[in-house]
Amino acid sequence: MHKQLIALSLLWATQVFAQDAVERSDAANARCEAAREQRLAPIRAQKIAECKRRAQQPTAGCETYYGTYGNNSNHANGSVVRGRFYDLPACVAARRTGNELLQKQDF
Repeated sequence: MHKQLIALSLLWATQVFAQDAVERSDAANARCEAAREQRLAPIRAQKIAECKRRAQQPTAGCETYYGTYGNNSNHANGSVVRGRFYDLPACVAARRTGNELLQKQDF
């Protein structure tokens, strides 16, 4: 009985640690995305305004096309083009937190 209690306690502690690590990683990713959005929003607005001014596309087309500017995208060959501003300190910290979580996924 005593060994079972110890085993259950260890299992519970491991699950609590895992949940905490996932929550820290999620929070770090949210800070990264907020920092990126802060940097990307004025660039997107400028690109949309330029598109509308040039009447390159209908208004909705400009917003659709440039509304996700700076996010990850795909080349025609299927390779991924990395989005902009993942070098911000919040994103570097998020990547580090995510890597630590992956390394500790023995739980």
